[in-house]
Amino acid sequence: MNDGRKKQLKNLEIGDQVKSLDEQGRLIDTSVIMIMDTGHQPAIFIDILTQTNRQIKVSRTHLIGLSNGNFKFAYKLTANDSILIYDSKTKKSKIETITSIRIGLVYGYSAPVTQLGTILVNDILISCYALIESHSLAHFVMSPVRLIYSFNELINEYSLYNEADSYHSLFGHLMRITKQKNGVHWYPELLHYVTSKLNLVKIH
Repeated sequence: MNDGRKKQLKNLEIGDQVKSLDEQGRLIDTSVIMIMDTGHQPAIFIDILTQTNRQIKVSRTHLIGLSNGNFKFAYKLTANDSILIYDSKTKKSKIETITSIRIGLVYGYSAPVTQLGTILVNDILISCYALIESHSLAHFVMSPVRLIYSFNELINEYSLYNEADSYHSLFGHLMRITKQKNGVHWYPELLHYVTSKLNLVKIH
């Protein structure tokens, strides 16, 4: 979190401030704007371990940050590949070698989306997206969600400043992005349906 605390992904809420890295590899705060997918059932995930024992468990088509600023599906990574991490001791980002990749069972998962489109999990930079093998494209199609979140934040600020409770309750209700208790959020589910029907982009 932006205050230095640690929080499990499943416990993140809309509006939480978390850490990520900008395009220059600098530490930056970013808001959680949606929980794209959450579930409690068992799932097969890929378990990635680095040379300094940083570990992350992700779905096979989740995008992981690479040393060159690009992203790669987790299942395409191999031992000795380099991924981007943040070293809290030196307070700098750096590349680190993967030492092992395993397949394992997890019980429960969560996929938060941030304004920046990325998030640091156990100091490892990952994209908030999966299924589409392009972080930039996935981030682009999520633009409406970012706009809605930003607009809702402006409404909240306006309401607090002007004490316009009726204005806030009306537009806040219309624009609110809520956290579902289980399953895929309706917006990415709609995108998946449309793209699969029209063959606009390859979904993995």
